[in-house]
Amino acid sequence: MKVVILDQLCGTGSPEGWLYRAEQCFTFLGFDEEYWLPLHSFYLDGEALTWFNWLFRNKLLFNWKHFKG
Repeated sequence: MKVVILDQLCGTGSPEGWLYRAEQCFTFLGFDEEYWLPLHSFYLDGEALTWFNWLFRNKLLFNWKHFKG
């Protein structure tokens, strides 16, 4: 069984570092990249979650590469 812990992103700290760790986590667990965008929303909280929800509601999220861009 694979166990990987990915910290929540709350709007503080380094988003670049968190995105890198998220990619490593999802790759290690074998998720196809098409699932990375919805998967990472489980790990957002606070200002980061509010921001993501705004992007989602306004249809500004297309795929992981666009989101990460």
